[in-house]
Amino acid sequence: MHKDEALARVREDLGRYPDLERVCEAIVKYVSTRSADMLQRITFRVLSSAAGLSEIQDVIPAVQYLSGSRVPLFEVAYMFIDGDEEFDVSSEELAEARSTHIFYHPDLGEPVDNFEKSIYVYFRLTPEAVQLCVSKDK
Repeated sequence: MHKDEALARVREDLGRYPDLERVCEAIVKYVSTRSADMLQRITFRVLSSAAGLSEIQDVIPAVQYLSGSRVPLFEVAYMFIDGDEEFDVSSEELAEARSTHIFYHPDLGEPVDNFEKSIYVYFRLTPEAVQLCVSKDK
């Protein structure tokens, strides 16, 4: 997907919601001016800052839209953080842990108490988003 195509879709879909449209446009422009290597783990805070928002929760509707089928820039990912160690956690592993109320430490294999406090959500770029990014060769 090219930047102009993404922006046109945002305008077409969100024209009736100017605040949301502005936030989504700002995020599309942010992604299009960075290399994919710089955007390995994208947080709500990063996207909120890119859109010029003072409250992190205000970026949630934009992330939902930009994770959908019309402008699919982001996919949700999860990380378990234990001190200085970080472990990617699949959606399936997290769903299993939530249903059984038991999460096993990826390295130690032991159950983790209050594991939800150590699970963090972030976003990865979709292949469409990578096309928007600045190439390292340019």
